[in-house]
Amino acid sequence: GVHARDGVTGLPNTTPEAPVLQQHLRRLVDSGHAAAVLEVSSHGLVLQRVAGLPFAAAVFTNLTRDHLDFHGTADAYLEAKSRLFAQLAPNAVGVINADDAHAGFMRAHCTGRVVTYGRQAGADYRLAAIAPRPGGMRLDLVGPRGRLSLAADLHGEFNAYNIAAAAACSLELGATAEALSGAL
Repeated sequence: GVHARDGVTGLPNTTPEAPVLQQHLRRLVDSGHAAAVLEVSSHGLVLQRVAGLPFAAAVFTNLTRDHLDFHGTADAYLEAKSRLFAQLAPNAVGVINADDAHAGFMRAHCTGRVVTYGRQAGADYRLAAIAPRPGGMRLDLVGPRGRLSLAADLHGEFNAYNIAAAAACSLELGATAEALSGAL
């Protein structure tokens, strides 16, 4: 759905058809929003639902076997996901999960600047620690600006990875550590 200051609008697809998506984006701009975060499905990429949209950043979390009914093969699914990274402008950032087996493929197809996140020692934003805390978890992310401790009201390693991806993306787009901590 579309979450805006004036409420939530339900959508029939993760990535709506291009005309519907453009209508929602126009409504957001007209109501004073300066940015939008989209979940772009592999279906939406293949069906050209975001063709021509300029993205400041794209995030690759992982590749599962969820949508082989639509794509047919894992290779076709991977190629579909890579389309978002192939349409990035040179000054945009591709944020890639270094721990996923397909990270190299995504990196090779990214036309923007690449940063990585994950547990691997070479990740630009390394998940150095994940620890439970009452009502959620704390994680330490080591990046170009040093160590950042974040607390979230979420549990699970997949959420830690999602937070690391969102943090890396936000920081690369100019957010401060304080704003990021407050947003979580």
